[in-house]
Amino acid sequence: MAGSSKIVVGVVVAGLLTAFVLRGNHSLKRESPTWDETMHMDYGLNFLSLGSKVPARDHPYPVVALLTLPLFFHEPASDQISEIIDLPGTILKAELRVVEDPRNLWPARQMNLALATLGVALATLWLYRRSGAALAVAFCAIATFDPSWLAHARYITTDVAQGLAFLGGAFALNSFRERPNWRSLTAAGLFGALALASKFSGASLVFAGAVAMVIPGPDSWRQRVINALSAFVIVLILSLVGWALVYQIHALFGIATFKEGLDRIVGGFKQFLSIRSIKRGSFLLGSFYSDGTRAYLPVLLASKTPISLLALAVLGAALPAGRELLSKYMTSFVVLFCYLAVAIISNVNLGHRHLAPFLPVLWLTGAAGLVAVAKTLARGRWLAAALLALLALEGGIVHPHYLAFNNELFGGIDGAHKVAVDSACDWGQDLPLLAQYLKENPPKDDGTVHLAYFGTADPKKYGIDAIWIPCRPLGRPKPKGQPAAGCSDIGEIMAISATCLQGAAGGTEQDQCYSWLRNRTPDAILGGSILVFRH
Repeated sequence: MAGSSKIVVGVVVAGLLTAFVLRGNHSLKRESPTWDETMHMDYGLNFLSLGSKVPARDHPYPVVALLTLPLFFHEPASDQISEIIDLPGTILKAELRVVEDPRNLWPARQMNLALATLGVALATLWLYRRSGAALAVAFCAIATFDPSWLAHARYITTDVAQGLAFLGGAFALNSFRERPNWRSLTAAGLFGALALASKFSGASLVFAGAVAMVIPGPDSWRQRVINALSAFVIVLILSLVGWALVYQIHALFGIATFKEGLDRIVGGFKQFLSIRSIKRGSFLLGSFYSDGTRAYLPVLLASKTPISLLALAVLGAALPAGRELLSKYMTSFVVLFCYLAVAIISNVNLGHRHLAPFLPVLWLTGAAGLVAVAKTLARGRWLAAALLALLALEGGIVHPHYLAFNNELFGGIDGAHKVAVDSACDWGQDLPLLAQYLKENPPKDDGTVHLAYFGTADPKKYGIDAIWIPCRPLGRPKPKGQPAAGCSDIGEIMAISATCLQGAAGGTEQDQCYSWLRNRTPDAILGGSILVFRH
């Protein structure tokens, strides 16, 4: 019986993961490149070839090299390459790809989808060995049904890698707290290196681990202090060494020097501090905040979490059976709540992707709620099945437009632009939808299409013939030699990215370019990110 039970669990988990991959793969092929994907693709691909000689357009996150492996091992056709540029101070040349080309975009996106799937699979296995099939399968189901996870699993970004690094680090530290051993601490250090290679905020894993060791528990205060010091020192050293070695791999093959690797680390950190010093306002729930607001991430956590998952998480924390299941994972929760606190305090108002490391808290708490409801409440199995079905439905009805997901308490996908913009709903991903809309609803004979686009992709590559209108200051720049108009010039069809409409495309002041359209009901909302107004 035990053997057959394992087979059933394996089949169910495999089915959930397969459905996750199929939905993600179908979705990623229906969206244009997002803001960060261009620079991540170029940096990751050239880092594989040239190592630390390659400067990043933004700050360097070498984990994106993993995502571009399919491109590295496949010889591109000439039309897949946009240009070859000289690397400053070297005789080397960097290859830049046409990011809109599916032969470039899709394989790299699929690598991130595979990474997201593998991470959930390994976390499910770890939970299965510790707490049994019920909690593990519930965790897997919730993680694969959560639209917030699938939203960023489909893009060439570092958010999924960082989320998995924190999840792995939190689980490893949880094991160390229960039974101090070098294996768990080493694993936490390696996950710390992955977190740093994904984002500089990965450093907070080191400090969160130390904090998690000193929370009250069955061990003595002396043992807690020893554990905290051990976790801090070992995880810090392994994280830094592992992260630094990534920049030295090419030195082993003579492609770069040891000094160049160190210079790139120092230069990248300086660049990171320079970027963080640039003040940028944010839009939230109809208001613009010149210096951002610390309410941003809490609001997005409430709006981007499906209602059914919120209910399950509450039940997991409220029911005694749920709390009993969760009691084994208190150290993990402390680590991830520490990350959330750091993220809120840092005041980075750039989308719910910065909540990726915290999502497992919802999944695990929700899984405990699902198991507790099924085992302890009258007709609990029916209620648990209904809540899980509702979660699948909430994520399913927005397919394939997961980025702009908002639960119905916040207006659903069509209300996303009223809650938050930028990568919270509008990252330049819906040019294919606009092209389809214009094909089915073209302007009249003499009518024009005006487009204010917050993104880096070229609309013409999707067959969109539109007059450029501004999206200040960080929207798509005016193309040379192409028609342009002002923001008050009226076209028959005006397609406005949500970020442009709300005047939140960078800077500390809200741009009023399209304030005259903000209170008007759009004629169409495409994927939650582009609003269409017809005149």
